[in-house]
Amino acid sequence: MKKKTAILILGLAVALSVGACGNKDNSIEPTETTKATAVVQETEKQDYETEEVETQEIETQIEETEEVNLWEQVGIKDGIGTVYNGETVELVRHGENACCIYAGYEFEEPTDFEQFANVDICYQDVDIKLHVEESHNCKILLSGNYELEEIGSFNNECGKYYNLMVNGSCIAWIDVEGDSPETALENCKVNGFTLYPVEGITLNGYEFNDLQMCNVVNYFGNPNNVVYYVYDEGCYDIDYGNEQILYSYREEVDYISYSEKYGSLVSYCNASSLDFFTKDGKSVDTIQISLLLSKEEIQWQKDLEQQDVTIEENE
Repeated sequence: MKKKTAILILGLAVALSVGACGNKDNSIEPTETTKATAVVQETEKQDYETEEVETQEIETQIEETEEVNLWEQVGIKDGIGTVYNGETVELVRHGENACCIYAGYEFEEPTDFEQFANVDICYQDVDIKLHVEESHNCKILLSGNYELEEIGSFNNECGKYYNLMVNGSCIAWIDVEGDSPETALENCKVNGFTLYPVEGITLNGYEFNDLQMCNVVNYFGNPNNVVYYVYDEGCYDIDYGNEQILYSYREEVDYISYSEKYGSLVSYCNASSLDFFTKDGKSVDTIQISLLLSKEEIQWQKDLEQQDVTIEENE
């Protein structure tokens, strides 16, 4: 009897053990209801992610539309200048004898000017390079098929004014100065340079497929400032009308040196700039390029400004 009782108890223990394992398996096997709930949750998750993506796309489209609309509003109306970021400025007359009203708007985050330290211009097979050497002298290098149309001279004819012609079209005006009238134009000093952009001209990698200022800004970034002018009638003999909007990319470096003439320290400023002139704030008419700072000076000024920002943040 004792053996039978032991076997019976062992059998009961095995049965209970098997039953317990069976209950465990059944507890983790998903039921039809669980499967349906999971499908619904996954579908809802996909729908939410789809809606989120669609919302982001719609927001992006709205932002792009708003940006386009802001550029459409750019201009001067009733003495108010509208900037492409939606800000406005009031044009005022600075002095009784001033023959225009004007106002400037300064951008908080202008682009890095280092990209304009040297200027490379290409049109068809003509290459123009402007670069700064020592003593703040801007030099020019020209290559390709071009013609120079002399329109004036100065300094005993050592300096000359030229129209740069390519296939009969004038693409630039140049004010150059050499040691003698025979000095070649290549690698001589440039006092002034104005570019007349046409479709197909490339400026530092940007190709003018059209002359829209919004595309220039999208490529290079914000200028330092934009200035609005309204000239009095008969004020200047100008052919672009009495309104003008100027976008300026600029870098300035201040210097202090001893002046023997004044017997004291004097400060002066050198600057490089690319000024995009427009009639209406939208379409580029001319670009005036003035380079007086070397790439090293621009980098030095950039580092100095960064140090000032770091000091302000630490304070």
